[in-house]
Amino acid sequence: MLERCAHCGFHFEREVGYFTNTAVINYAIASLPIIFIIAPLAYLRPHAIALEIGLGFLFAIALPLLCFRHVRSLWLAIDVLVRPPVAVEFDAGAPPER
Repeated sequence: MLERCAHCGFHFEREVGYFTNTAVINYAIASLPIIFIIAPLAYLRPHAIALEIGLGFLFAIALPLLCFRHVRSLWLAIDVLVRPPVAVEFDAGAPPER
């Protein structure tokens, strides 16, 4: 991901370890299908567990990878709403990144 906005120079990582909390959101997103799809399937079909285990692994591995950038963007958007950026967080004179 880019370090700053190419248009205004806003630094996305506002402090060291800024995106650490996105791991919690990513875990919650991966857990929801397991709770609402896999658990009821395992309860209703207790003897055919192979399908549930396969789907559980699929959700647990694929969803965090697919949602990684989106969760980081969501975290940044929520934080910018709660704590608006200040002038120090912008670097307008720097050339845009590629």
